Amino acid sequence: IVTALFALPKVSLIPLFILWFGLSYLQKTVFTSTAVFFFIFYSMMNGVRDVPSVYENSLKILGASSLQKIWMLYLPASVGWLLNGMRIATPYAFVAAVSAEVIASRDGLGFLVKNSASVLNSAGMFAAIIATTLFAVAATTIVNKLGSLWKWRV
Repeated sequence: IVTALFALPKVSLIPLFILWFGLSYLQKTVFTSTAVFFFIFYSMMNGVRDVPSVYENSLKILGASSLQKIWMLYLPASVGWLLNGMRIATPYAFVAAVSAEVIASRDGLGFLVKNSASVLNSAGMFAAIIATTLFAVAATTIVNKLGSLWKWRV
């Protein structure tokens, strides 16, 4: 089921989200979250699977509860994987947000692209595209810096 949902073209969900949430920031936020969820989900899943069984068995022998295992083992072991998922998901989040704005929005950079295209204003389109690219590069740089600061490994 998860693989089928991952393979689903996310852009096809935009009309459904418009019906549910209208032309609001909530619609763009939900769509963007849906579009990047699987990058982070699969990264975290790999992080949990990567935990050595010796550590799991040690916590089991010590009588750790499931919540303690999550808090003391799986979460710390998965943080690096989470940051890698965030590195991949960040540029796609901008693509998803702008796509949602191009299809249906009253504001935003995607709306500027669509409006500029409708009046054949290539300068406006390029301005919005360059601004989106700069925001995406800045956000990706921030995520990368956070990732380089994280030194905790299991």
